[in-house]
Amino acid sequence: MKKIFLTDMDGTLLCTDKSISKENKEMVHALLDAGHVFAIASGRAYASLQRIIDELEVRRPGCFVVANNGAQVYDMATGERIRDMAVEPSAARHLYEEAAKWGLYIQSYSTEYILGSRACPEFDAYVEEAGSAGKVESPELTLQRRLPKILLVELHDRQKLVDFQEAHKKWQVGKCISFFSSPRYLEYCPVGSSKGEALQFLCERLDIPIENSFAIGDEENDLSMILAAGTGVAMCNAIPKVLEAADMITEHDHDHNGVAEIIRKYVL
Repeated sequence: MKKIFLTDMDGTLLCTDKSISKENKEMVHALLDAGHVFAIASGRAYASLQRIIDELEVRRPGCFVVANNGAQVYDMATGERIRDMAVEPSAARHLYEEAAKWGLYIQSYSTEYILGSRACPEFDAYVEEAGSAGKVESPELTLQRRLPKILLVELHDRQKLVDFQEAHKKWQVGKCISFFSSPRYLEYCPVGSSKGEALQFLCERLDIPIENSFAIGDEENDLSMILAAGTGVAMCNAIPKVLEAADMITEHDHDHNGVAEIIRKYVL
């Protein structure tokens, strides 16, 4: 019976140095050759995933990419974007205005660029980590775009982001969702755009029972797909919330082929 396997990237499929191990790559292709479905599920924008897609060699039938935490889904066989969501414009404007009041750096994304609100260490650090092209433009210009997600970055004091999220919890209801994708990244995404809902979208589109799905990750933004999947898997290097929510935990971490371990033992 056909299965679907979703994997997070950073801290999961990728090693600490952002490389893909030979064993992980081999197991992904073994899964595909057996007739199953594979998807990368990332908080990153699609443009910043191109190197990984090429290195993994997954521009083939049965491969999908979930970008921007579920706001967009791409079919790798055709390059077609089959799911496309955006933050409601008034909610986006409010977040930019509030970030300015709080003195927090904020950014968003276009198809080609990371859209920085100003040149600063936060922008530079994110562009370097994402390995994608960055462009600084005025918030007014950015807010005229269709934005798949919005990100606040704080490099040194996570509590500032925690306080911002807490202060806006009541406001965000029905407008957007928020979560941390790393200790220094607070994400705001469209309602209904989580990785878990992207998993459900793919299962329905491909006529695969949700019971036949696997999802593996390590961070807060992976929780929705780990809870939605038939089998939710936490990397052993995952944060406590993810470890508690998962059906199983890998024996090996992201530097020692944890993804390959699960594919080999449980999917194949």
